[in-house]
Amino acid sequence: MANIAPAIMTYGTPEQQERFLRPMLRGDHIWSQGMSEPEAGSDLASLRCRGELIGDDVVVTGQKTWNSNGDKAHWCQLYVRTDSSGPKHQGITCLLVDMSLPGIEVRPIRTMAGDSGFAEVFFDEVRIPRSALLGEVGEGWNVATRTLSNERAGVATLYLHLRRKLDRLIEEAGQPGPDGRVPTDSPLVRDALAARYTDVRVLELLAKRMLGAMIAGRMPGPEGSVIKLAWGSTDRRLTPPRRWCRASASTGAAGEPARPRLLPQLARTSSEQGHHR
Repeated sequence: MANIAPAIMTYGTPEQQERFLRPMLRGDHIWSQGMSEPEAGSDLASLRCRGELIGDDVVVTGQKTWNSNGDKAHWCQLYVRTDSSGPKHQGITCLLVDMSLPGIEVRPIRTMAGDSGFAEVFFDEVRIPRSALLGEVGEGWNVATRTLSNERAGVATLYLHLRRKLDRLIEEAGQPGPDGRVPTDSPLVRDALAARYTDVRVLELLAKRMLGAMIAGRMPGPEGSVIKLAWGSTDRRLTPPRRWCRASASTGAAGEPARPRLLPQLARTSSEQGHHR
């Protein structure tokens, strides 16, 4: 909803806004985005899924892949090529597609973990009414830019996840360990916690700066990518390797499972940083 709804608000007809926005808000339907293709991943302009304008329909033939929730989605924000005569980023058209239409085949993609959060979607001469156009024919690049800018803006909330993880670390650090010692008695642990707090606080301020710009009516820009990069590196510094979890699992009360402790990673990382100063 956070990605597609703003695009419908900007480019959608009054009928589309009436039909889709309120059900989106209620969570009545699951949506997916049809961007990536086998030979057009991050390069949207290279897409080949074809949309042919025939009468009152757009006849779509081609394939999409790595569609998040593609095997569960009721609707898809689909990008197709309706014109190949000009530059690659032109001639792209966006459609709001009912995934129950004849000619659509969905194949879940199984990951190594056995999950199927992604899917391949095949279109075999699927007739989609022109009323499903989001924006004008050939305006898909602008619709995609709007959609992706809001997707980047969504990363502004990522700091909340890290703040919860940091709060857990700080709480754990003030409790005696299996050996009876309190981790925060060590200046090494205090230094590491202060560094992690600074990382998360900086990420929070970056996120709030972006949200403030959006409230002021400015479009999200590249700062969303900066936040995503900072989030990834900070999350790694707050997450211990699996071997540290096993080696430092705390003993729970009688009948309770052991709880992985995160503090050994803090000390190890802080020590490594000290060697490089």
